Amino acid sequence: MELSKIQEKFIQAIYDDNNHDILPEIKSRGIVKEELIGIYRNNLTYNLINSLKLTFENVLRFLKEDRFLQIANQFIFENPSKSNNLDDYGENFDEFLRNIEGDFIADVAKLDWLRQKSYLAKNDDEFDLESIREVGSEELFDLKFTLAQSVFLLQSDYNLVAKRKENSKAKRKIFFLVFRTKISGVFEVKLLRIEPQEYQFLQGIIAELTLYEIYEKYEVDIQNILQKFLSNGVIASFY
Repeated sequence: MELSKIQEKFIQAIYDDNNHDILPEIKSRGIVKEELIGIYRNNLTYNLINSLKLTFENVLRFLKEDRFLQIANQFIFENPSKSNNLDDYGENFDEFLRNIEGDFIADVAKLDWLRQKSYLAKNDDEFDLESIREVGSEELFDLKFTLAQSVFLLQSDYNLVAKRKENSKAKRKIFFLVFRTKISGVFEVKLLRIEPQEYQFLQGIIAELTLYEIYEKYEVDIQNILQKFLSNGVIASFY
């Protein structure tokens, strides 16, 4: 049998303890073949659960250990890992949780995932502040900007930074900004709750609008918002 077929059958057996198609291909040297599969299955489960716990630390905080482990086990066997890199695992955990625990926990999971992506994002070149200072006021509004690769936006009906689990929706949408910054030479992922105008401004950048087009569409305070996001490294470049 081809190696790729053997690997496929092995993975199927790992995720389904009722699948024994791989057993004839295993040389167990006297050890019960099902027990060998069980060892691999336990190691896989242990590693994936630990990965989920590290990535979704706030989900773990709200759900507590026992409930989190119960859900994580179910998620793992319904969502096999497709990558050798554990950092890639759990992208759809938020939607899985939405059906089980509701919208608040699902949004917390989404925020945890964005923090992970922000931490692992590639570094951007340092913004050239001198170049932007040389741009005239009229030319400034014709510029387009790009966000740092570590920047992610999220809106929710809930206060996702609450100390306790939220059961009721906020009166208005709440907007969050996730980005990575360097503090005392060390990269840290920051989470900011931002105003609707700031969220609209950043969405305008993502949509590749000029500053004038952003102002015309959203009527935001361009000067103050631009200065804020230039100073904290959220904006990476302009063109």
